[in-house]
Amino acid sequence: MAKKKANFVYPKKLRVIVEAQRDILAKADALLGCLASALEYGEPCDSANMDGHSYADVALVVRELISNVTDNLDPTNLQRAPEPTDEADESE
Repeated sequence: MAKKKANFVYPKKLRVIVEAQRDILAKADALLGCLASALEYGEPCDSANMDGHSYADVALVVRELISNVTDNLDPTNLQRAPEPTDEADESE
């Protein structure tokens, strides 16, 4: 007997939070893609050429983004999150 697929409708609050966190993860993914390309095809990392920045700085930013998303999606933090405003409806 085939199982029925549950059609669960996520609460608006959860949907808004998850979409915001997906946007942040998309940015982290883009940064990692740029970092990978720079490491693979770029010239050796020379701080004189990078105005004092390094590939490690990019990796640190991505790490912070992912850490923030992890914290934001923690069940305790999800419960404390405010209900979305009507403005969130207008952007959908």
